[in-house]
Amino acid sequence: MITAYNEILSIGTVSGGVSYNSVKSDEYNAYYTVTGNGSITDGWWGCFVEGTNIVLSDKTTKKVEDITYDDELLVWDFYEGKQSFAKPIWIKQPELADYYYKVTLEGGTVLNLVGSNGKSHRLYDYEKHEFAYPQDMGRDHTVTMDYRGLHIESIERIDKPIKYYNIITDKHYNLYAEGILTSCRISNRYGIK
Repeated sequence: MITAYNEILSIGTVSGGVSYNSVKSDEYNAYYTVTGNGSITDGWWGCFVEGTNIVLSDKTTKKVEDITYDDELLVWDFYEGKQSFAKPIWIKQPELADYYYKVTLEGGTVLNLVGSNGKSHRLYDYEKHEFAYPQDMGRDHTVTMDYRGLHIESIERIDKPIKYYNIITDKHYNLYAEGILTSCRISNRYGIK
């Protein structure tokens, strides 16, 4: 018997003779007791679907599946209060999700994001001064790379298998996807002024 930690409140899938019980959980973490022989996988992280445009330091874009550890990505430097750049320190290997969320922002910008438990990859919530799930933002504004504030027009679940990826940047833990400031579960929490 082992106790397993899962950051996303979803144990994912099991096979063979594995079973699990929830031991405790809070807003961000879940702990399980796992017994038996077989395999267990995590649920989905908040991630980007294949084809998502990631903004590079020179403000050109590159598809998420083509990003390498040599790329310099545009980020927001919360320490200095300005845009900067950072290289990836972690690039998630592609996985397959059964569905994704089509998040349409004011002006027609679309982000296709993967997640679990009704949530997806996080966007910067300008009003709350923190990264939040689009599903929890209501009419709050997110931030673009040219400092415009856009609100979410709609979120639609698309039931279609899709490859997804994720990237964590050095020091800043954020990046711009389709021109929108985003972050995974690891992020700095400072207001943008």
